[in-house]
Amino acid sequence: MRHLKILLLPFAAAINLHAQNIHIEQGTHIDRRKLTFGIKTSVGAMKYHIDHSDGIAIDYRPSIYAGLYGVMKCRFWDFIELYSTPGVNFSDGAFDSYINDEHTKIPHKSFFIDLPIGIKFYGRRDCNIRPTIDIGTGYSLLLNPNVKISQKNLFSLPSHSLHITGSIGVDIYTPYIKISPSVGYNRSIICSNKKHIDDILSHMIKNMYISRIFFSIIFQ
Repeated sequence: MRHLKILLLPFAAAINLHAQNIHIEQGTHIDRRKLTFGIKTSVGAMKYHIDHSDGIAIDYRPSIYAGLYGVMKCRFWDFIELYSTPGVNFSDGAFDSYINDEHTKIPHKSFFIDLPIGIKFYGRRDCNIRPTIDIGTGYSLLLNPNVKISQKNLFSLPSHSLHITGSIGVDIYTPYIKISPSVGYNRSIICSNKKHIDDILSHMIKNMYISRIFFSIIFQ
């Protein structure tokens, strides 16, 4: 029994040390920086919302999208920071076209360049966890707006859009980096529109908007 206690002593010491470290604030040097950089990954669901008209309906099946972004943050106060996360995202979805009760499935890949800016609000830090809320706006460029079938251009989506976004999350501190998972919602508020030959179709595309629900993680 004595020898067993001696063998278990290092494990007990390690567990005790780990328990003590849980209550030690880590990564405090990160919050002292006025300017920080990082990487952001994001996955979620995206949808084009298009109005219907008499005899014509165009629906977009919600698709999974993924994005990769750079992160730059400037801290003005302990609880407020300005951020920018330029990056790219991609989705692979399909439109369902219903014209005079005739259904056509139209696959479409979307490539976006996003240039968002926003403000992040911090709650009080509880050891190595800190709640966050952020709101922002931004510009998106759709690189492939033309929706085609059999190499024929059926209609064009807006190439340029302005959007608003909001999310809630937490900052998790480690000795070396800060990890920031969050969930949020993004919606376009202004979309540019090309004039189509079909006035009905032009009206439908003009009133469309894009929405995204996402989960993201920032490493900095």
